[in-house]
Amino acid sequence: MDALSVKNTIYLVTGVSGFIGLEISNQLCKRGYTVRGLVRSTKSVPYPKEMELIKGDILESESLEKLYHDSEGKRTVMIHSAAFISVKKKDINCENINILGTMNVIEICKKHNSRLVYISSVDTLPHIQGKLTIDPTDYPIDIHKTSYAYSKAVASKLVQNSDLDRIILLPSAVAGPNDYRKGFISDLLEIYINGITLFSIKGGYDFVDVRDVAQATVNACNNDTKQTSYILSNRYADITKIYSMLADYLKIKKPKILLPLWSLYPVIPVMWLWCRIKKKECPLTAQAIKIMGKQPVYSSESAKKDLGFAPRPLDETFKDTIDFLLRQKISK
Repeated sequence: MDALSVKNTIYLVTGVSGFIGLEISNQLCKRGYTVRGLVRSTKSVPYPKEMELIKGDILESESLEKLYHDSEGKRTVMIHSAAFISVKKKDINCENINILGTMNVIEICKKHNSRLVYISSVDTLPHIQGKLTIDPTDYPIDIHKTSYAYSKAVASKLVQNSDLDRIILLPSAVAGPNDYRKGFISDLLEIYINGITLFSIKGGYDFVDVRDVAQATVNACNNDTKQTSYILSNRYADITKIYSMLADYLKIKKPKILLPLWSLYPVIPVMWLWCRIKKKECPLTAQAIKIMGKQPVYSSESAKKDLGFAPRPLDETFKDTIDFLLRQKISK
């Protein structure tokens, strides 16, 4: 796409108070683009000052319409990153926000002829142990055990089957700095740096840096590819190895006792109580523990080729995350 078309584009972002949405907004603004973000509150995170904030909700079509003010004659790109994450088997918030919200986004994009870049998740994909998972051409919806995975699969299928100019991006477990709302990965690291260094657990995730996801997303906004879906992943990392790397970095003790995943099951009620007190979504369920025991293998080759996706070393990701968490701790 030529420079004139990009300059004549308005970038609309949902979920800008979230981890991925905020980083996407920051990178768009740094490139000097015109950016508008849909938010429920303007006070939750430090938004880039160059971005225009529109108060609203993706469940309200009127809110989405506000994003398009003074857009006549302009090219518009909708980046839909708003989502609700839950590892419960059934969660009405997931179905409302992830499915109904996406339906509203699809309709507003059709009305205004917008390109849609949808942030999905690798959780929507079927996995066979030891087999490489490649970019999907379809999204099966009857295989999922969590409300999040199911609702994101349904939403991805809706986007895939729409007649929009659309791209679906599927990041793996997202880590990195500037997670102001403290997701599960940040909580997992904070537990360790706050002194619980004796224990670790046998399990892990395929991680990817939020900054690399955002960069690929920004590139996808102006990419002429005909492919619809792209996996954005880096590599699998064991939690114990991450803790050991951080121990070397922070000069603290390495974990001495490796606990099997089944030992987390008795912790679930305690974690749910703690999260309820903290008014947070609990990340620990029986299904979440099972997910940690898998070792999926993803291919991001298409994203590297078409979207300039360039995942950085995971050591850099986690060191930067720890530095951010420590700065946040000091500033409180």
